[in-house]
Amino acid sequence: MRVRIVVLILTLSSIVASATAQQPVDDSLFFRVGEVTENVTSGTNSSRHYAVYLPKGYAKSGNHPVVFLMDPRGVALRPLELFRETAERLGYVLMSSYDTLSDADSAYVVNDDALSAMLVDAQVRFAVDPARLYLAGFSGTAHYSWAIAAQLDGHVAGIIGAGDGLSIREPEVMATLRMTRPPVYFGTAGVEGFNYDGARMRDLALDTTAVGHRFATFDGGHSWPPRDLADMALSWIHLRAMRSGLIPVDSSFVDSLFAIDSRAAREMEDVGLLADAARRYREIAADYQGLADVKSIRMDLGLLALKADLRHQMTRREQLSRRALLYTLEAKSFADTYRDSEEHPSQAEAVEQLRLVKLVQEAADESDPDASAAARRMLASAFSAFSFYEARRYLAERDFERAAGVLRIALAIRPGAPFTCLQLARAEAQLSHVDAAIEALTCAVNSGRFGSETLASDPLLVPIRSDPRVEQLLVGVSDR
Repeated sequence: MRVRIVVLILTLSSIVASATAQQPVDDSLFFRVGEVTENVTSGTNSSRHYAVYLPKGYAKSGNHPVVFLMDPRGVALRPLELFRETAERLGYVLMSSYDTLSDADSAYVVNDDALSAMLVDAQVRFAVDPARLYLAGFSGTAHYSWAIAAQLDGHVAGIIGAGDGLSIREPEVMATLRMTRPPVYFGTAGVEGFNYDGARMRDLALDTTAVGHRFATFDGGHSWPPRDLADMALSWIHLRAMRSGLIPVDSSFVDSLFAIDSRAAREMEDVGLLADAARRYREIAADYQGLADVKSIRMDLGLLALKADLRHQMTRREQLSRRALLYTLEAKSFADTYRDSEEHPSQAEAVEQLRLVKLVQEAADESDPDASAAARRMLASAFSAFSFYEARRYLAERDFERAAGVLRIALAIRPGAPFTCLQLARAEAQLSHVDAAIEALTCAVNSGRFGSETLASDPLLVPIRSDPRVEQLLVGVSDR
Protein backbone atom coordinates (compact mmCIF):
# COMPACT_ATOMS: atom_id res chain seq x y z
CA MET A 1 0.00 0.00 0.00
CA ARG A 2 2.82 2.44 0.81
CA VAL A 3 4.27 2.23 -2.71
CA ARG A 4 0.95 2.94 -4.38
CA ILE A 5 0.25 5.90 -2.11
CA VAL A 6 3.71 7.35 -2.70
CA VAL A 7 3.02 7.21 -6.44
CA LEU A 8 -0.27 8.98 -5.80
CA ILE A 9 1.50 11.72 -3.82
CA LEU A 10 4.08 12.24 -6.54
CA THR A 11 1.30 12.49 -9.11
CA LEU A 12 -0.54 15.10 -7.08
CA SER A 13 2.61 17.06 -6.27
CA SER A 14 3.65 17.31 -9.90
CA ILE A 15 0.21 18.51 -10.91
CA VAL A 16 -0.01 21.04 -8.09
CA ALA A 17 3.39 22.41 -9.10
CA SER A 18 2.26 22.95 -12.67
CA ALA A 19 -1.27 24.12 -11.85
CA THR A 20 -0.25 27.76 -11.63
CA ALA A 21 1.51 27.58 -14.99
CA GLN A 22 -1.48 26.44 -17.01
CA GLN A 23 -5.19 27.05 -17.13
CA PRO A 24 -7.54 24.13 -16.45
CA VAL A 25 -8.70 22.28 -19.53
CA ASP A 26 -11.89 23.80 -20.93
CA ASP A 27 -14.46 21.03 -20.62
CA SER A 28 -17.42 23.40 -20.73
CA LEU A 29 -18.97 21.49 -23.63
CA PHE A 30 -19.12 18.38 -21.47
CA PHE A 31 -19.54 19.59 -17.90
CA ARG A 32 -22.54 21.79 -17.16
CA VAL A 33 -22.62 23.94 -14.05
CA GLY A 34 -25.55 23.25 -11.76
CA GLU A 35 -25.97 19.76 -13.21
CA VAL A 36 -24.69 16.31 -12.30
CA THR A 37 -22.52 14.69 -14.94
CA GLU A 38 -23.25 11.10 -14.04
CA ASN A 39 -20.51 9.11 -15.74
CA VAL A 40 -17.08 10.57 -16.42
CA THR A 41 -14.15 8.46 -17.59
CA SER A 42 -10.84 9.34 -15.98
CA GLY A 43 -8.44 11.14 -18.26
CA THR A 44 -5.51 9.07 -16.98
CA ASN A 45 -7.14 5.69 -16.32
CA SER A 46 -9.95 4.66 -18.64
CA SER A 47 -11.02 1.89 -16.25
CA ARG A 48 -11.95 4.44 -13.56
CA HIS A 49 -15.17 6.44 -13.58
CA TYR A 50 -16.81 9.05 -11.40
CA ALA A 51 -19.72 11.48 -11.24
CA VAL A 52 -19.19 15.24 -11.01
CA TYR A 53 -21.19 18.20 -9.76
CA LEU A 54 -20.06 21.74 -10.54
CA PRO A 55 -21.95 24.46 -8.62
CA LYS A 56 -23.63 27.22 -10.59
CA GLY A 57 -21.06 29.68 -9.30
CA TYR A 58 -18.19 27.62 -10.69
CA ALA A 59 -15.74 29.56 -12.84
CA LYS A 60 -12.75 28.24 -14.77
CA SER A 61 -10.73 31.15 -13.43
CA GLY A 62 -11.72 30.36 -9.84
CA ASN A 63 -10.16 28.38 -7.03
CA HIS A 64 -12.83 26.00 -5.77
CA PRO A 65 -12.77 23.49 -2.91
CA VAL A 66 -13.47 19.90 -3.93
CA VAL A 67 -14.94 16.97 -2.01
CA PHE A 68 -13.94 13.48 -3.11
CA LEU A 69 -16.84 11.17 -2.25
CA MET A 70 -16.06 7.48 -1.80
CA ASP A 71 -18.98 5.12 -1.41
CA PRO A 72 -17.93 1.67 -0.08
CA ARG A 73 -19.90 -0.06 -2.84
CA GLY A 74 -19.08 2.39 -5.59
CA VAL A 75 -22.62 3.80 -5.70
CA ALA A 76 -21.38 7.22 -6.73
CA LEU A 77 -24.70 9.04 -6.98
CA ARG A 78 -25.82 8.18 -3.44
CA PRO A 79 -23.43 10.48 -1.52
CA LEU A 80 -23.34 13.01 -4.34
CA GLU A 81 -27.07 13.61 -3.99
CA LEU A 82 -26.75 13.91 -0.20
CA PHE A 83 -24.16 16.70 -0.45
CA ARG A 84 -25.21 18.36 -3.72
CA GLU A 85 -27.61 20.98 -2.35
CA THR A 86 -25.10 22.31 0.19
CA ALA A 87 -22.23 22.09 -2.30
CA GLU A 88 -24.27 24.33 -4.59
CA ARG A 89 -24.91 26.85 -1.83
CA LEU A 90 -21.28 26.97 -0.66
CA GLY A 91 -19.54 26.59 -4.03
CA TYR A 92 -17.95 23.14 -3.66
CA VAL A 93 -17.07 20.81 -6.52
CA LEU A 94 -18.15 17.21 -5.88
CA MET A 95 -16.42 14.19 -7.44
CA SER A 96 -17.83 10.78 -6.53
CA SER A 97 -16.21 7.49 -7.54
CA TYR A 98 -17.90 4.41 -9.01
CA ASP A 99 -14.86 2.30 -8.12
CA THR A 100 -14.22 2.68 -4.39
CA LEU A 101 -14.57 -0.39 -2.20
CA SER A 102 -14.73 -1.54 1.39
CA ASP A 103 -14.27 -4.92 3.07
CA ALA A 104 -12.34 -6.52 0.22
CA ASP A 105 -8.75 -7.72 0.24
CA SER A 106 -7.99 -5.46 -2.72
CA ALA A 107 -9.86 -2.42 -1.35
CA TYR A 108 -6.84 -0.22 -0.62
CA VAL A 109 -5.27 -0.92 -4.01
CA VAL A 110 -8.55 -0.21 -5.81
CA ASN A 111 -9.19 2.91 -3.72
CA ASP A 112 -5.70 4.24 -4.45
CA ASP A 113 -6.41 3.93 -8.17
CA ALA A 114 -9.89 5.45 -7.86
CA LEU A 115 -8.78 8.41 -5.76
CA SER A 116 -5.65 8.98 -7.82
CA ALA A 117 -7.77 9.18 -10.97
CA MET A 118 -10.02 11.80 -9.38
CA LEU A 119 -7.11 13.77 -7.91
CA VAL A 120 -5.42 14.07 -11.28
CA ASP A 121 -8.60 14.99 -13.11
CA ALA A 122 -9.55 17.52 -10.44
CA GLN A 123 -6.33 19.42 -11.11
CA VAL A 124 -6.34 19.09 -14.89
CA ARG A 125 -10.02 19.42 -15.74
CA PHE A 126 -11.29 21.76 -13.04
CA ALA A 127 -10.23 24.93 -11.24
CA VAL A 128 -9.76 23.61 -7.71
CA ASP A 129 -7.85 24.79 -4.67
CA PRO A 130 -5.06 22.25 -3.95
CA ALA A 131 -5.04 23.33 -0.30
CA ARG A 132 -8.76 22.60 0.12
CA LEU A 133 -9.22 18.98 -0.84
CA TYR A 134 -11.78 17.12 1.27
CA LEU A 135 -12.38 13.39 1.64
CA ALA A 136 -15.77 11.89 2.48
CA GLY A 137 -16.26 8.19 3.08
CA PHE A 138 -18.56 5.70 4.72
CA SER A 139 -17.36 2.78 6.86
CA GLY A 140 -14.31 1.26 5.14
CA THR A 141 -13.80 4.23 2.84
CA ALA A 142 -13.87 6.52 5.89
CA HIS A 143 -11.10 4.34 7.33
CA TYR A 144 -9.26 4.76 4.04
CA SER A 145 -9.63 8.54 4.31
CA TRP A 146 -7.60 8.51 7.52
CA ALA A 147 -4.93 6.39 5.83
CA ILE A 148 -4.56 8.59 2.76
CA ALA A 149 -4.87 12.00 4.47
CA ALA A 150 -1.47 11.69 6.14
CA GLN A 151 0.07 10.92 2.76
CA LEU A 152 -1.36 14.15 1.32
CA ASP A 153 -0.18 16.50 4.06
CA GLY A 154 -0.86 20.12 3.21
CA HIS A 155 -3.62 19.30 0.73
CA VAL A 156 -6.40 17.53 2.66
CA ALA A 157 -8.18 20.18 4.73
CA GLY A 158 -10.91 17.96 6.15
CA ILE A 159 -12.51 14.53 6.36
CA ILE A 160 -16.17 13.62 6.64
CA GLY A 161 -16.47 10.10 8.02
CA ALA A 162 -19.77 8.21 8.24
CA GLY A 163 -20.04 5.06 10.35
CA ASP A 164 -16.30 5.09 10.98
CA GLY A 165 -15.35 3.22 14.16
CA LEU A 166 -11.58 3.37 13.71
CA SER A 167 -9.79 3.79 17.06
CA ILE A 168 -7.60 6.81 17.67
CA ARG A 169 -4.80 4.32 18.42
CA GLU A 170 -4.85 2.89 14.89
CA PRO A 171 -1.74 3.76 12.85
CA GLU A 172 -3.79 5.55 10.17
CA VAL A 173 -5.33 7.92 12.71
CA MET A 174 -2.09 8.48 14.62
CA ALA A 175 -0.24 9.33 11.39
CA THR A 176 -2.92 11.84 10.43
CA LEU A 177 -2.83 13.48 13.86
CA ARG A 178 0.93 14.01 13.44
CA MET A 179 0.50 15.90 10.17
CA THR A 180 1.89 19.41 9.79
CA ARG A 181 -1.67 20.59 9.23
CA PRO A 182 -4.05 17.85 10.38
CA PRO A 183 -7.44 17.90 8.65
CA VAL A 184 -10.54 18.75 10.62
CA TYR A 185 -12.85 15.79 11.09
CA PHE A 186 -16.65 15.59 11.03
CA GLY A 187 -17.93 12.18 12.11
CA THR A 188 -21.46 10.79 11.90
CA ALA A 189 -23.00 7.53 13.05
CA GLY A 190 -26.46 6.02 13.36
CA VAL A 191 -27.32 5.25 16.98
CA GLU A 192 -28.15 1.67 15.92
CA GLY A 193 -25.05 1.24 13.73
CA PHE A 194 -22.42 -1.27 14.79
CA ASN A 195 -19.62 1.32 14.50
CA TYR A 196 -21.40 3.93 16.63
CA ASP A 197 -19.58 3.13 19.86
CA GLY A 198 -16.15 3.08 18.26
CA ALA A 199 -16.88 6.41 16.55
CA ARG A 200 -18.12 7.92 19.79
CA MET A 201 -15.09 6.77 21.79
CA ARG A 202 -12.69 8.10 19.16
CA ASP A 203 -14.45 11.45 19.18
CA LEU A 204 -14.01 11.67 22.95
CA ALA A 205 -10.33 10.79 22.50
CA LEU A 206 -9.96 13.56 19.90
CA ASP A 207 -10.89 16.00 22.68
CA THR A 208 -7.36 15.48 23.99
CA THR A 209 -5.84 16.68 20.69
CA ALA A 210 -5.72 20.00 18.88
CA VAL A 211 -7.63 18.60 15.89
CA GLY A 212 -10.89 20.35 15.11
CA HIS A 213 -13.68 17.80 15.21
CA ARG A 214 -17.40 17.33 15.58
CA PHE A 215 -19.57 14.25 16.03
CA ALA A 216 -23.25 14.09 15.09
CA THR A 217 -25.62 11.14 15.40
CA PHE A 218 -28.89 10.23 13.76
CA ASP A 219 -31.69 7.73 14.27
CA GLY A 220 -30.80 4.74 12.14
CA GLY A 221 -28.19 2.12 11.47
CA HIS A 222 -24.92 1.79 9.59
CA SER A 223 -25.25 4.18 6.65
CA TRP A 224 -24.39 7.51 5.12
CA PRO A 225 -25.99 10.30 7.18
CA PRO A 226 -29.35 11.79 6.22
CA ARG A 227 -29.37 14.93 4.10
CA ASP A 228 -29.65 17.35 7.03
CA LEU A 229 -26.46 15.95 8.60
CA ALA A 230 -24.69 16.01 5.23
CA ASP A 231 -25.60 19.71 5.10
CA MET A 232 -24.28 20.20 8.64
CA ALA A 233 -21.03 18.43 7.80
CA LEU A 234 -20.24 20.48 4.70
CA SER A 235 -21.31 23.72 6.39
CA TRP A 236 -19.07 22.88 9.34
CA ILE A 237 -15.94 22.24 7.27
CA HIS A 238 -16.66 25.52 5.47
CA LEU A 239 -16.78 27.26 8.86
CA ARG A 240 -13.53 25.61 9.93
CA ALA A 241 -11.87 26.79 6.72
CA MET A 242 -12.69 30.34 7.82
CA ARG A 243 -11.44 29.71 11.34
CA SER A 244 -8.11 28.37 10.07
CA GLY A 245 -7.62 31.22 7.60
CA LEU A 246 -7.96 29.11 4.45
CA ILE A 247 -10.73 31.42 3.23
CA PRO A 248 -11.94 34.89 4.28
CA VAL A 249 -14.48 35.10 7.08
CA ASP A 250 -18.06 35.55 5.86
CA SER A 251 -19.76 37.18 8.85
CA SER A 252 -23.30 36.56 7.62
CA PHE A 253 -22.55 32.86 7.13
CA VAL A 254 -20.93 32.60 10.57
CA ASP A 255 -23.82 34.38 12.29
CA SER A 256 -26.41 32.22 10.55
CA LEU A 257 -24.67 28.94 11.36
CA PHE A 258 -23.96 30.06 14.93
CA ALA A 259 -27.67 30.73 15.44
CA ILE A 260 -28.58 27.30 14.01
CA ASP A 261 -26.03 25.48 16.17
CA SER A 262 -26.97 27.39 19.33
CA ARG A 263 -30.67 26.76 18.81
CA ALA A 264 -30.06 23.04 18.23
CA ALA A 265 -28.01 22.74 21.44
CA ARG A 266 -30.69 24.46 23.51
CA GLU A 267 -33.42 22.30 21.98
CA MET A 268 -31.44 19.20 22.99
CA GLU A 269 -31.27 20.50 26.54
CA ASP A 270 -34.99 21.35 26.58
CA VAL A 271 -36.01 17.79 25.64
CA GLY A 272 -33.68 16.20 28.18
CA LEU A 273 -30.82 15.15 25.89
CA LEU A 274 -28.36 16.68 28.31
CA ALA A 275 -25.27 14.73 27.23
CA ASP A 276 -25.91 15.68 23.60
CA ALA A 277 -26.49 19.31 24.56
CA ALA A 278 -23.27 19.47 26.59
CA ARG A 279 -21.36 17.96 23.70
CA ARG A 280 -22.78 20.48 21.25
CA TYR A 281 -22.11 23.45 23.58
CA ARG A 282 -18.45 22.39 23.84
CA GLU A 283 -18.20 22.00 20.08
CA ILE A 284 -19.73 25.42 19.45
CA ALA A 285 -17.36 27.07 21.91
CA ALA A 286 -14.39 25.52 20.08
CA ASP A 287 -15.66 25.99 16.53
CA TYR A 288 -16.63 29.66 16.83
CA GLN A 289 -13.75 30.86 18.99
CA GLY A 290 -12.55 34.07 17.35
CA LEU A 291 -15.50 34.10 14.94
CA ALA A 292 -18.45 34.81 17.24
CA ASP A 293 -19.16 35.74 20.85
CA VAL A 294 -19.33 32.40 22.65
CA LYS A 295 -19.74 33.79 26.19
CA SER A 296 -23.42 32.83 26.36
CA ILE A 297 -22.60 29.33 25.12
CA ARG A 298 -19.95 28.87 27.79
CA MET A 299 -22.42 30.12 30.40
CA ASP A 300 -25.08 27.64 29.22
CA LEU A 301 -22.51 24.85 29.38
CA GLY A 302 -21.47 25.87 32.90
CA LEU A 303 -25.06 25.84 34.14
CA LEU A 304 -25.75 22.51 32.46
CA ALA A 305 -22.66 20.98 34.08
CA LEU A 306 -24.22 21.57 37.50
CA LYS A 307 -27.11 19.21 36.77
CA ALA A 308 -26.84 15.77 38.33
CA ASP A 309 -28.90 14.31 35.49
CA LEU A 310 -26.13 15.24 33.05
CA ARG A 311 -23.52 13.26 34.97
CA HIS A 312 -25.90 10.31 35.24
CA GLN A 313 -26.67 10.39 31.51
CA MET A 314 -23.01 10.62 30.52
CA THR A 315 -22.05 7.76 32.85
CA ARG A 316 -24.91 5.65 31.54
CA ARG A 317 -23.90 6.19 27.91
CA GLU A 318 -20.29 5.39 28.74
CA GLN A 319 -21.37 2.11 30.33
CA LEU A 320 -23.56 1.18 27.38
CA SER A 321 -20.81 1.96 24.87
CA ARG A 322 -18.31 -0.15 26.76
CA ARG A 323 -20.81 -2.98 27.00
CA ALA A 324 -21.44 -2.83 23.25
CA LEU A 325 -17.73 -2.77 22.44
CA LEU A 326 -17.10 -5.73 24.76
CA TYR A 327 -19.92 -7.65 23.08
CA THR A 328 -18.28 -7.09 19.70
CA LEU A 329 -15.16 -8.75 21.12
CA GLU A 330 -17.28 -11.60 22.49
CA ALA A 331 -18.87 -12.18 19.09
CA LYS A 332 -15.43 -12.19 17.50
CA SER A 333 -14.19 -14.68 20.08
CA PHE A 334 -17.20 -16.89 19.36
CA ALA A 335 -16.47 -16.69 15.63
CA ASP A 336 -12.82 -17.62 16.21
CA THR A 337 -13.80 -20.61 18.34
CA TYR A 338 -16.40 -21.65 15.77
CA ARG A 339 -13.74 -21.55 13.07
CA ASP A 340 -11.22 -23.62 15.02
CA SER A 341 -13.57 -26.26 16.46
CA GLU A 342 -14.15 -29.54 14.68
CA GLU A 343 -17.70 -29.67 16.04
CA HIS A 344 -19.33 -26.29 15.85
CA PRO A 345 -22.40 -25.37 17.93
CA SER A 346 -25.93 -25.68 16.60
CA GLN A 347 -28.03 -22.62 15.89
CA ALA A 348 -29.81 -23.06 19.24
CA GLU A 349 -26.50 -23.31 21.11
CA ALA A 350 -25.16 -20.24 19.32
CA VAL A 351 -28.30 -18.27 20.17
CA GLU A 352 -27.79 -19.14 23.84
CA GLN A 353 -24.05 -18.42 23.93
CA LEU A 354 -24.48 -15.08 22.17
CA ARG A 355 -27.45 -14.16 24.42
CA LEU A 356 -29.49 -13.29 21.35
CA VAL A 357 -32.92 -13.80 22.92
CA LYS A 358 -32.11 -11.38 25.74
CA LEU A 359 -30.67 -8.82 23.34
CA VAL A 360 -33.72 -9.01 21.08
CA GLN A 361 -35.91 -8.36 24.12
CA GLU A 362 -33.77 -5.39 25.19
CA ALA A 363 -33.81 -4.01 21.65
CA ALA A 364 -37.61 -4.06 21.64
CA ASP A 365 -37.92 -2.36 25.05
CA GLU A 366 -38.51 1.31 24.26
CA SER A 367 -38.81 2.28 27.93
CA ASP A 368 -35.03 2.83 27.96
CA PRO A 369 -34.13 4.28 24.52
CA ASP A 370 -30.37 4.34 25.13
CA ALA A 371 -30.27 0.70 26.28
CA SER A 372 -32.57 -0.32 23.43
CA ALA A 373 -30.30 1.35 20.87
CA ALA A 374 -27.22 -0.27 22.45
CA ALA A 375 -28.84 -3.71 22.19
CA ARG A 376 -29.65 -3.09 18.53
CA ARG A 377 -26.02 -2.12 17.94
CA MET A 378 -24.83 -5.35 19.54
CA LEU A 379 -27.21 -7.37 17.38
CA ALA A 380 -26.08 -5.43 14.31
CA SER A 381 -22.45 -6.17 15.15
CA ALA A 382 -23.10 -9.91 15.47
CA PHE A 383 -25.24 -9.94 12.33
CA SER A 384 -22.55 -8.17 10.31
CA ALA A 385 -19.91 -10.60 11.55
CA PHE A 386 -21.84 -13.77 10.74
CA SER A 387 -23.87 -12.78 7.68
CA PHE A 388 -21.03 -11.05 5.87
CA TYR A 389 -17.46 -11.46 7.10
CA GLU A 390 -17.55 -15.05 8.38
CA ALA A 391 -19.93 -16.26 5.65
CA ARG A 392 -17.79 -14.68 2.94
CA ARG A 393 -14.70 -16.38 4.32
CA TYR A 394 -16.29 -19.84 4.43
CA LEU A 395 -17.91 -19.56 1.01
CA ALA A 396 -14.58 -18.50 -0.50
CA GLU A 397 -12.95 -21.52 1.16
CA ARG A 398 -15.84 -23.72 -0.03
CA ASP A 399 -16.46 -24.73 3.56
CA PHE A 400 -20.19 -24.82 2.99
CA GLU A 401 -21.06 -26.54 6.25
CA ARG A 402 -19.57 -23.75 8.35
CA ALA A 403 -20.96 -21.14 5.95
CA ALA A 404 -24.46 -22.53 6.43
CA GLY A 405 -23.93 -22.57 10.20
CA VAL A 406 -22.96 -18.90 10.53
CA LEU A 407 -25.71 -17.86 8.12
CA ARG A 408 -28.30 -19.63 10.27
CA ILE A 409 -26.98 -17.70 13.27
CA ALA A 410 -27.34 -14.46 11.29
CA LEU A 411 -30.93 -15.33 10.38
CA ALA A 412 -31.70 -15.94 14.04
CA ILE A 413 -30.80 -12.26 14.52
CA ARG A 414 -32.60 -10.92 11.43
CA PRO A 415 -35.10 -13.45 10.12
CA GLY A 416 -35.76 -13.07 6.43
CA ALA A 417 -32.72 -10.89 5.62
CA PRO A 418 -32.72 -11.21 1.79
CA PHE A 419 -29.02 -11.52 0.97
CA THR A 420 -28.41 -13.77 3.97
CA CYS A 421 -31.21 -16.06 2.76
CA LEU A 422 -29.60 -16.19 -0.69
CA GLN A 423 -26.19 -16.99 0.77
CA LEU A 424 -27.74 -19.76 2.88
CA ALA A 425 -29.49 -21.17 -0.20
CA ARG A 426 -26.13 -21.32 -1.97
CA ALA A 427 -24.43 -23.11 0.93
CA GLU A 428 -27.29 -25.57 1.46
CA ALA A 429 -27.43 -26.32 -2.27
CA GLN A 430 -23.74 -27.18 -2.27
CA LEU A 431 -24.34 -29.48 0.70
CA SER A 432 -27.17 -31.19 -1.23
CA HIS A 433 -29.65 -30.12 1.45
CA VAL A 434 -32.32 -29.59 -1.18
CA ASP A 435 -35.31 -28.76 1.01
CA ALA A 436 -33.30 -26.38 3.20
CA ALA A 437 -31.81 -24.73 0.12
CA ILE A 438 -35.23 -24.21 -1.48
CA GLU A 439 -36.65 -22.82 1.76
CA ALA A 440 -33.81 -20.28 1.94
CA LEU A 441 -34.12 -19.48 -1.76
CA THR A 442 -37.85 -18.87 -1.33
CA CYS A 443 -37.02 -16.36 1.40
CA ALA A 444 -34.61 -14.57 -0.96
CA VAL A 445 -37.05 -14.58 -3.89
CA ASN A 446 -39.94 -13.29 -1.79
CA SER A 447 -37.90 -10.21 -0.90
CA GLY A 448 -38.13 -9.04 -4.51
CA ARG A 449 -34.45 -8.04 -4.41
CA PHE A 450 -33.12 -10.52 -6.96
CA GLY A 451 -33.86 -10.95 -10.66
CA SER A 452 -34.49 -14.28 -12.36
CA GLU A 453 -31.36 -13.98 -14.53
CA THR A 454 -29.16 -13.55 -11.45
CA LEU A 455 -30.66 -16.56 -9.72
CA ALA A 456 -30.73 -18.72 -12.86
CA SER A 457 -27.03 -18.13 -13.57
CA ASP A 458 -25.75 -18.52 -9.99
CA PRO A 459 -23.22 -21.39 -10.12
CA LEU A 460 -23.70 -22.31 -6.46
CA LEU A 461 -27.40 -22.97 -7.05
CA VAL A 462 -26.77 -25.49 -9.86
CA PRO A 463 -27.42 -28.58 -7.64
CA ILE A 464 -31.05 -27.52 -7.07
CA ARG A 465 -31.84 -25.72 -10.32
CA SER A 466 -33.58 -28.70 -11.94
CA ASP A 467 -35.96 -29.12 -9.01
CA PRO A 468 -39.50 -28.21 -10.18
CA ARG A 469 -39.97 -26.02 -7.09
CA VAL A 470 -36.98 -23.89 -8.09
CA GLU A 471 -38.20 -23.65 -11.67
CA GLN A 472 -41.55 -22.43 -10.37
CA LEU A 473 -39.84 -19.88 -8.13
CA LEU A 474 -37.86 -18.49 -11.05
CA VAL A 475 -40.98 -18.30 -13.21
CA GLY A 476 -42.61 -16.32 -10.43
CA VAL A 477 -39.68 -13.89 -10.39
CA SER A 478 -39.88 -13.45 -14.18
CA ASP A 479 -43.59 -12.67 -13.96
CA ARG A 480 -43.10 -9.78 -11.53
